[in-house]
Amino acid sequence: MRTQTALLSLVLLLVSVAPSVATAATPLAVSFEFMQTDYVAIRWTQSQDACFVSYEVQYQLLGAGNWTNAGSVTDIRSTEGVVDGLLPGNTYDFRIVDHDCLGSQASGTLRVTVHPLMGLDLVDRSPTSVNVTWTLSTNPSYCFQKYSLSYRLVGSTEWTVYHNYTPETAVRAQIRDLIPNRGYEAKIREIDCGPGFESPMLTFTTLPMPENATGPASPQAPSDSSGIPIAMLGAAAAIAAVGAVGATLMLRRRGAASGRPEAPPDPQPPHRAPPPPSPPPRPATPGSAPARPKWCARCAAPLNGPFCGNCRFKNW
Repeated sequence: MRTQTALLSLVLLLVSVAPSVATAATPLAVSFEFMQTDYVAIRWTQSQDACFVSYEVQYQLLGAGNWTNAGSVTDIRSTEGVVDGLLPGNTYDFRIVDHDCLGSQASGTLRVTVHPLMGLDLVDRSPTSVNVTWTLSTNPSYCFQKYSLSYRLVGSTEWTVYHNYTPETAVRAQIRDLIPNRGYEAKIREIDCGPGFESPMLTFTTLPMPENATGPASPQAPSDSSGIPIAMLGAAAAIAAVGAVGATLMLRRRGAASGRPEAPPDPQPPHRAPPPPSPPPRPATPGSAPARPKWCARCAAPLNGPFCGNCRFKNW
């Protein structure tokens, strides 16, 4: 009789204790840490189970309807995990299932949209600037910090940070003070509470600088009404005059050698174009030498010294 009474008391004790143990565990809370274009990092609160077995990390694509086990953690103190192999730009649900010796209990659901692949595109360009645009961040506002836009010359190894843009909605910028007709590389980086995101490099070439349609007029030598420079006319006349004198002397020598009387000299000198008017002399400044002519006063040939190289006339 005593044995039966003891067994009955033990059964009643187990029945009274079992419900309290089963309901002692509190539901876990799961939260977002950071993400990349193919994974999401999450954390959760620690289990308070007396007979803890494991955490099971589960996820599902939004609307899929079935949960996928991403892994199990047997250390009760480990409360962080990473779910990888995700698709950029897609939305997923995450939860933690707490397993203990009395059963299992799932946490609430965390919904996260995986960050899409960042892109940096060229809008337009000029010889010294370009306009670019990039993908808008999908990070939660408390995790996003800023965009950092960098550029460098093609072939260079060092990046120049052009500007940091803090508004989360900023997706367009202009890079100025570039060199015309040169190749550049640019990239945009999102800085957040995690490792951040970086776009592929954008390569572009600035436009060449347009040439001036009209330039300064070059100085020209004085010319007559036909457009021929006066110096050329004077030089041609001088050459013709020298040739005529040489021909006359040669004829005289031939006449003397043959016994024939020499022809009377031509009373009229050979026609020679009048020398062009000399340019007005520059006003002399005190203590400086007087300006010297640039054209021969006799044959109007250009002067490189006091004696004309054409007719050997001394001009000063």
